[in-house]
Amino acid sequence: MIVLLADDLTGAAEVAGVCLRYGLKTAFGINEVPEVVVNAQMAAGYEGGNNIYDACVVATDSRSMAAVDAARLHRNLAVALKELKPTLVFKKTDSVLRGHVLDELMVLSEVFIMGKIVLQPANPSVGRCIRNGLYEINGRPLHETSFADDPDYPSTTNDVVRLLDERRHLEAILPIRIGSMKVDKPGVHVPDCTTIEALKTGLEAGCPGCLLAGSAAFLSACLEVCMGLHVQQLVFKQDPMKSSYLLVCGSRHAQSRAFVEGSKRKGIAVAEFPDDFIQETINTEALNDWADSLADFWNRTGQMVLSLSEKPVTFSNSGGVLARRLATVLGRLLDQCRVDELILIGGSTAWAILSYQRWHLITPVEELAPGVVRLHIDGTPIYVTLKPGSYLWPDDLE
Repeated sequence: MIVLLADDLTGAAEVAGVCLRYGLKTAFGINEVPEVVVNAQMAAGYEGGNNIYDACVVATDSRSMAAVDAARLHRNLAVALKELKPTLVFKKTDSVLRGHVLDELMVLSEVFIMGKIVLQPANPSVGRCIRNGLYEINGRPLHETSFADDPDYPSTTNDVVRLLDERRHLEAILPIRIGSMKVDKPGVHVPDCTTIEALKTGLEAGCPGCLLAGSAAFLSACLEVCMGLHVQQLVFKQDPMKSSYLLVCGSRHAQSRAFVEGSKRKGIAVAEFPDDFIQETINTEALNDWADSLADFWNRTGQMVLSLSEKPVTFSNSGGVLARRLATVLGRLLDQCRVDELILIGGSTAWAILSYQRWHLITPVEELAPGVVRLHIDGTPIYVTLKPGSYLWPDDLE
């Protein structure tokens, strides 16, 4: 079995989509090993066979936690995942290294007793490359892109070692090694990567003794080189935007804003948070009244985009606060509307919504495009499509 850990929900969905692409039967858990995997593991033990699941993905929200709490959560999850006797361990990180990347990798290295870590956050297919240890996006240094304005992890440099060290809070027990190299000594190896083929740098069949971490594109390379897997022919089942849907965009990334503006131009109803509701202190009753008015509108149209406004928000922890307000508004909408297709853009927004709804039993259904994954909320008629905020929306799904 392959086990995969992610520090946000959309990242977890993204790697679940990659597993589906390679024909792996995939289970999905939030902050815990999914019960279906535990039960299947017990049954396999009784019968002397293998677990019916090929991959187990666990989503966390550790990117929004304090470093010590994120490390503790990863340690506890790693101990539980180790019981599954995995053949490969993969840590999904943010592609531009936001979050507690080193702190979480050190914990996983200790629990799984793996002194060699291959970390490859790059994805050359979308212009995200590492050249001479420096991160660039479409040829621009990382700290000169919109990631410099990230509210939680602003990129102040494009130097990969500095990025990792600046965001480290706990002791690093392994050195960082950059450049093009073989993984022949302990450390966190971050190879240069400017082509899709370069994603395979440092990998070998089985990847013995290596903890693998990085982007979903790197996971694809790992499955091919380390596991000998190939992409399967999968049937595209459902475009969530071809019928009635409710799309919630909590990301303030430029790509997400462009998508919202494009929706307006196409005549799709877009409900943006009024200025009164993006302040630090708000009138909760007024927010609820606004949500109720949206329910009336959605019941007439059956298609709507709910988003934050473009206006800057500067109060402390604004990202988390606004995500929870979006979750509250959506909760009132779902109480009054039959929504079968829900589309969530932005990891923190998606996490806040699933937490608010107490949706924990989830089954990955299909990968609609890289990073765009449709899941079913077990026990409900609702399907949820997740997409990272910084990704482009696929043309064939518009």
